[in-house]
Amino acid sequence: ALPEAVPPLLKRAAGLVGRAALSLDELRAVEARLHEVEHQRGVIARVGGAFTFINLVWLLSIVGIAVSVGPSLVHALTPLREQLLRLARWLFRRVIEPLCVRLHVYGVFEAAAWLFTAALLLD
Repeated sequence: ALPEAVPPLLKRAAGLVGRAALSLDELRAVEARLHEVEHQRGVIARVGGAFTFINLVWLLSIVGIAVSVGPSLVHALTPLREQLLRLARWLFRRVIEPLCVRLHVYGVFEAAAWLFTAALLLD
């Protein structure tokens, strides 16, 4: 026999979950069901794990190609190195640096930092 305080509590619990009635056995089964739901690994989680593995394989492949081809490219581009350095310096001094100065003067970097912070706080 149940104590007399239990039926009103079951009725209130049923109201909380939007059901007409709730038995004591159903209430006791909630813990086991919660453990089952927490430990269940769905299809999406399995597919996500597979994509993570595939991405790792791709990354290793790219590193392998870079290690294989990189030294050959450096050797092949040795005659052009001075011209490439001159081009990089010109690009930095004539394009990148003035652009960054203008963006700083107009407050674009600051606005981007504030927007990034707001996005992090909203997430």
